[in-house]
Amino acid sequence: MPVVTALDLIAFERSMFGRGKYVNGTSGKPIKNSGRREFDCIGFQKWCLKEMGIWLRYYPGRVDPTTVYEFYKNFLGAKGGPAKVGDMMIFGDPHSSDYRKVFAHVGLVNRVTSVGPDRYISMYNTTLEIVEKPLDNAPTMRPTAIMHLGLI
Repeated sequence: MPVVTALDLIAFERSMFGRGKYVNGTSGKPIKNSGRREFDCIGFQKWCLKEMGIWLRYYPGRVDPTTVYEFYKNFLGAKGGPAKVGDMMIFGDPHSSDYRKVFAHVGLVNRVTSVGPDRYISMYNTTLEIVEKPLDNAPTMRPTAIMHLGLI
């Protein structure tokens, strides 16, 4: 089995630009005769990890998280610390006492500067599309957790 690198995963996610449609609670369902697929933010990341053949490395057995909190809680990789290119970043309201607001969104870190993560890729419900966004373009959400995929 070939080794999947962080750049491989980023390139794969970028290849999906313009090929997704936001539908809550979906994970890659094809849209008939369109070449597009339905995703929410968690579904997009799950589908990409599965398509790249690395899903079972982090979620063995029958684990199939349907919320960002379950995605984080059931993850078998390292968590916390500084983000690296190819890591998953969780976004939300760090001051909320409601875990659903703390774990509200997930994206793949695809650029890191000397001050930390700078850009990420995700399916966004406001644009209804898979996009690459600067980290400071999430005014209502801040990074709340990091999931290290350990990709080189």
